[in-house]
Amino acid sequence: MKSHRGIAEILIEINTGGACNEHALDGDVTDVHGQREKIESAYYDPQHKLLGFAVTLTYSKSERLNTSFIGKITENKLTGSFVDEGGVEGHWTATIQK
Repeated sequence: MKSHRGIAEILIEINTGGACNEHALDGDVTDVHGQREKIESAYYDPQHKLLGFAVTLTYSKSERLNTSFIGKITENKLTGSFVDEGGVEGHWTATIQK
């Protein structure tokens, strides 16, 4: 993640699709402080390889903010943008590991 707050490395673990709903997305995010949070309001569009989700991240010991992510899957990489409830915007990338 990169924004005017700085650069942070987080772990995003997601599962897409499923037998009942190909648009389903679930998973967890572990932030830089080791805080693990369940993703919410998640959506996966397999046709266009787009995904989106929200999660509460701990930015400092006292600042926990709801953050919305949207991204595109290309080959073995995810790239996208995020915005937190404070209005801070940024970009993120992730490598897909199976």
